[in-house]
Amino acid sequence: MFGLVSLRSLRAAAAAPGSSLLRASAAGASRSVSSSAPRRVGDADLLSDVDRADAFAADAYAEMPGASSGSRGVGSSQYRKRQLKADAAAHQLHVQASRNNTIITLARPHDAREHPGGTIMSTSGGTAGFKKSARSGYEAGYRAATTMFAALEAAERKLGDIKLDVVWKGFGQGRDAVFRALTSSEGEYVRARVVGMRDATNIKIGGVRPKKRRML
Repeated sequence: MFGLVSLRSLRAAAAAPGSSLLRASAAGASRSVSSSAPRRVGDADLLSDVDRADAFAADAYAEMPGASSGSRGVGSSQYRKRQLKADAAAHQLHVQASRNNTIITLARPHDAREHPGGTIMSTSGGTAGFKKSARSGYEAGYRAATTMFAALEAAERKLGDIKLDVVWKGFGQGRDAVFRALTSSEGEYVRARVVGMRDATNIKIGGVRPKKRRML
């Protein structure tokens, strides 16, 4: 009974507002909290962190190619529109290399005032002097390419300083021949005016059963 009464009195003394025991325990608790618990993050700290993150993002963006101060960089859609506009202003040099012939055609730009995309001139293995099955050979394609290159150089005064977009179609022997002629010294004039190349070969996926091949 004595122990129970003394325990109650001790608790009452500790709970009193002016108790030295309460002040000592509170001081110890504050010291323990300040030493072990993390510091509470305030609004000022959060704002400073956001400002530092924004400054880092701005510095990283300034180092990106195409970014300028006060303006956004060129997006993919804007770049694509500008690329399409550049392609529309260039003459089209179509190289059709089939199993039977190699045909090279120079066409007007798509944004031309008169006859957009129309044919200006054309050469082939047949116009280069080859007959029948010889028109599909490597030499026929090479000769057709050099003939077109010479005609383009001769028409420089009429056509002016043009830009060329080379469009490849087909997988005949003349395809490699035209490419070799373009990379040679005979194609130096045309090679300097090429601004783009693309492949427009139709690739069949599925569809009906193909015709039986002829036995040679």
